[in-house]
Amino acid sequence: MKPTVIVRGADRSLVKSLEDWLAQHYPDVPVEHYAGFTEAYQKSILRSEVEAAQFSDPKNIIRIEGNRNYSMLYLKDGRIMKVSRNLKGLEAILSQPSFIRIHKSHIINVNALIRIRKSNGRQVQMLDGCWIPISDKGWIMLQGWVSKHLF
Repeated sequence: MKPTVIVRGADRSLVKSLEDWLAQHYPDVPVEHYAGFTEAYQKSILRSEVEAAQFSDPKNIIRIEGNRNYSMLYLKDGRIMKVSRNLKGLEAILSQPSFIRIHKSHIINVNALIRIRKSNGRQVQMLDGCWIPISDKGWIMLQGWVSKHLF
């Protein structure tokens, strides 16, 4: 897949300078201007980022931890991948039944779930050994997934 540079910004002279530099140094890379993304375009952007990081299968994700505009993807092979997407964006893209947002800062792959702790604050333990807190809303979503898929 050919990379694309997406330019966004209000300073037209800065954008023009960037376009000129890209044209000189990377003439084969198309430049697109940010004007709001469609869902399909967002998926293609994430796919490009993920492919650049040599990642192709969402089943390899154990969990995702969000931190403002970045997210850390914890993978089954032990790698940790940082992507420039917030959890809300990833949640929309990973709209598979195996991914549940259980906390404001966490999305989990329920297929990588080891155990659920109900006492002393609700938590789940993931395949990588990490314990993650569950919010009240996340608890309801997790219970719904369990009742739908396990019983």
